[in-house]
Amino acid sequence: MGELAFAPNSNDPVEVPPSPEALDAFKGFYDAHARRQIEAPTEALEAAFAKLEAAAARLALILALAREPKAQEVDFASMA
Repeated sequence: MGELAFAPNSNDPVEVPPSPEALDAFKGFYDAHARRQIEAPTEALEAAFAKLEAAAARLALILALAREPKAQEVDFASMA
């Protein structure tokens, strides 16, 4: 297993932005998900859907780093 790249001060976060293709994929997910959220039959389900938006991006980051621990960006395959 590879090693993760850390900032010079290990207390500092490391930015791992999405690639342009991954960002387009996330925008498509976000738009479709927003429509589903609006159509949720209950407020509780609508609130639960709201939390999934950030979870999708976080999972893509985890997948990208699992594939390539020194990744400089989240790739399309991880986001899709």
